[in-house]
Amino acid sequence: MKIYSSYRIHDKEIRNDILEVLCRYEVCYPSRWNRSIEFMRLEWTIHNISYLFHNRRDRTRDVDLDNFDEKNYDKKILNKILKL
Repeated sequence: MKIYSSYRIHDKEIRNDILEVLCRYEVCYPSRWNRSIEFMRLEWTIHNISYLFHNRRDRTRDVDLDNFDEKNYDKKILNKILKL
């Protein structure tokens, strides 16, 4: 699942609403995609922060919510956040 131009969505309630719709869709039309809403929320936040810091903007403007990326956050951006 991919949300295009996700960096434009700053409102947490709107993000949560979108993620809840994706989860409900998955219940109706099951697939191999299996993500917790907490990790999707975290991945989206990391993408937005990465985009804000001009980090790999070609990849961070959209959030893909891919199962394989669930634990593979960019160490470079995490280090920047921790230094703030």
